[in-house]
Amino acid sequence: MIKESQLLKLIMRKTNQRGKPKVCIISLIDLKVDGRTQRQIKTLRQEGYDVSIIFHQKMQQNRGDFDDNVNVKGIKVRSRVLPKCFVFYLIMYLEFCLKATYFALRERPDVYQASNLDALIITYVAGWLRKTPLVYDSREIYTDMQSVKFKFLWKVIEAILLKKVDAIIDVNRERAELKKKRYVLSTFPSIVMNCPEICSPECLDGKTLYEKLAILGLSNKKIVIYQGAIMQGRYLNNLVNAMKYVRSDVLLIIMGNDHGYSEELKALIDDLDIKQRVLFLESIPPSEIVSFVSGADIGILFYEKTSLNNYYCAPTKLYEYLMAGLPILVNDLPHLKTMAVEERVGKLLHEVSPESISCGINEMLESKVELETMSKRAREIACECYNWAAQAKIYIQIIKRFVNATSL
Repeated sequence: MIKESQLLKLIMRKTNQRGKPKVCIISLIDLKVDGRTQRQIKTLRQEGYDVSIIFHQKMQQNRGDFDDNVNVKGIKVRSRVLPKCFVFYLIMYLEFCLKATYFALRERPDVYQASNLDALIITYVAGWLRKTPLVYDSREIYTDMQSVKFKFLWKVIEAILLKKVDAIIDVNRERAELKKKRYVLSTFPSIVMNCPEICSPECLDGKTLYEKLAILGLSNKKIVIYQGAIMQGRYLNNLVNAMKYVRSDVLLIIMGNDHGYSEELKALIDDLDIKQRVLFLESIPPSEIVSFVSGADIGILFYEKTSLNNYYCAPTKLYEYLMAGLPILVNDLPHLKTMAVEERVGKLLHEVSPESISCGINEMLESKVELETMSKRAREIACECYNWAAQAKIYIQIIKRFVNATSL
C-alpha cells in the first residue's frame, strides 16, 4: 500500500511532467561573476521554465541573485581538505561528479545543460541515464586555458562527448569553427554571445563612478578603464608602465577579481612613482558593470597570445564596454580586430608595448570628434545586436527545440 507521503511525491512528479518544462544547469563557475548563467536563468524563468542549478559548495555564498523559484544546490566536497596533487585532485573531482550526478538525476528535467567542459561529464551521465537531451554551453576553449591541468585528458574527453551531446553552444564564430574542425563535428555549433542586457540611456550617466572618484579627490580626470580578472596574460604590467607616457590628466582604473596579481602590479606602480594615476577597484555584480563603466572614456581589452583560448577570446567585458558607449583599445586578435576595425568602435594595436599603449590612449583622447563618433557607434551596435535580448532568442529556441521533442 502506498503511503500518503509517497503518493504526494508521485502526484507532484506527474504534475511537473505535465506542467512547466524544467532545465537543470550544472556549473563549476562562480555564480557571483557568471553573468551569462544569471541571464540564462532569468530568460528561462521569463519563458515559463522551472530551473535548477547544481554547483560547487565553495561558491554557495556567491549563488547569485535568483528568485526563490530557482532551485540552487551547492555540492560540498569534503576531500577539498586533501593536499593538492594529481591523485587527490582526481579524488576531489570524482567526489563532486558522483554527488552532482546523484542530484542531477533527482531533478528529472526536460533538458540538462553543462556550463563548460568540467561539467559535461556529469550532465552526460545524467542525461544518458535519464534519456534526457543535453545542451553543452561551451564558455571557453577549455582544453587550451592556461589554468587547466591534464589538458590531454580533457581533449580526449571533449573529443568523445562533443559527438554525443544534442546541441553545442559557443560564444563566437571563431571558437565554433575551431571546435567543428578539431573534432570533425557533423553540425556547426550555435552562437550565443556573452552580451549584457540592454541598459537604458538614463543608466549611462556614470554617476556611481563619478561619486567614487569625487570622494577620493580624483574628479575631472579622463578615465581609462580595464574591467575583468586581474591576472597575468592581459598585458596589465605593460598597461601600468604605459601610464609613464600617457598625458597627465588621465587616470587608469583596474577593476575586477584579483587572481593573485594585484600586489605585483602595485609594487610596479610604487617603483614608477605613479600611485596617484592608477586606481584599483573591487569587482561589482555583473548587472551593475555597464552603468558603472559608462563614466569612463576608453575601455581597455588586451590578451596575450599564449593560448587558443586567449587568441579566440570573446569576453563579456567587450560587449559591456560597447553597451556603455565606450570606445575600445584592443590588440590584434581575430574577434577584437573585427569589433574595433570593421565595426569602427575603437583602435587596434599591433604591438602591446608601454609606448604603443600610451600612443593609442593619447591619440584617442586628442581626437574628440572621432572618440564621440566611436562612442555613439558602440552604443548603437550594442543596442542593435550585441545585447542579451538578441542572444536570448537564439538560446531559448535551442532549449525549446528539445523540450518540445521530449513532450511529444
